[in-house]
Amino acid sequence: IGSRLCSELSSKEGGAVAITVVDLLWFGNHLKEGSYERLLKVDYEQLPVEFLAFFDVVILLAGHSSVKMCLGQIGPSFRNNVSRAVGLVEKLEKAQQHKRIKFIYASSSSVYGNADGSSPVDETYKIDDPNNYYDLSKLTIDLYTKMSSLEFYGLRFGTVCGASPNLRSDVMLNNMVCDALLKKEVRLYVSEIRRPVLGIRDLCRAMGTIIACKDDNRGIYNLASFNGTVEEYGLAVAKGLNVPVKRLSVLQVEKMTNVKLQSKQYDFAICSNLFCKTFGFKFVETVPSIVNELIHAYPHVHYETRNLRKSAL
Repeated sequence: IGSRLCSELSSKEGGAVAITVVDLLWFGNHLKEGSYERLLKVDYEQLPVEFLAFFDVVILLAGHSSVKMCLGQIGPSFRNNVSRAVGLVEKLEKAQQHKRIKFIYASSSSVYGNADGSSPVDETYKIDDPNNYYDLSKLTIDLYTKMSSLEFYGLRFGTVCGASPNLRSDVMLNNMVCDALLKKEVRLYVSEIRRPVLGIRDLCRAMGTIIACKDDNRGIYNLASFNGTVEEYGLAVAKGLNVPVKRLSVLQVEKMTNVKLQSKQYDFAICSNLFCKTFGFKFVETVPSIVNELIHAYPHVHYETRNLRKSAL
């Protein structure tokens, strides 16, 4: 997300935002030249209050970024997704005494994983016990920020799909397009379940909208460009790339890298009306627009599967 976000926000269309990137570069440096002013290869946990007070907006994308990355990682995932984030919240509360600071961070719609999928859920949906450590960590940081004094924006992303300089090949549409291009087929298992998808271009536009807004609209917001079934997504990709659909057996699905593509637990859709009404925002991404963008970007990007036992910070 970060590599595309820097390119979009630093562009003239994105408001020509001056960006300082803080990243340990565990997955390499794939930032577009000219998309940032400074790159600090440090752990954000080390940033002092005085440094943070310099900025108008702080965006947190770092952490264990998938269910699989958190499997068997109860301690590391908690430290990465919760304790470090809470430490940043604490520092920002002190930094905001000197100036207004917006804190935007990546939550996840995965916290709704137990919803029954019958209708889209909004931010008022009562969340029961989380399914795993990833969902638990996202829900926990949401609760911490809501109790803080910060002007915070917790964004519960649908599955983020679309092209970026450092592209994740293990998420829904990205995974399907990669299979179609490399294996000449689209593979499906849990085809009947519903999932929300957030086009990365819409994500960047939403971030830019929050940054540009002069009002204090702090809160938790769902973000999804659209909802649909895995079958609908797979058939659309197969049609767009003129390849067949392969339906996987239980044994075949064990080799897949994306845990959610194997699971029937995450069968839900989300409603993003609150964000649209609050910010006057309109989502524009569609399955064809994301697929076409991925096809165009395919020869030029770095592909990354985030199932490592560490995460970029």
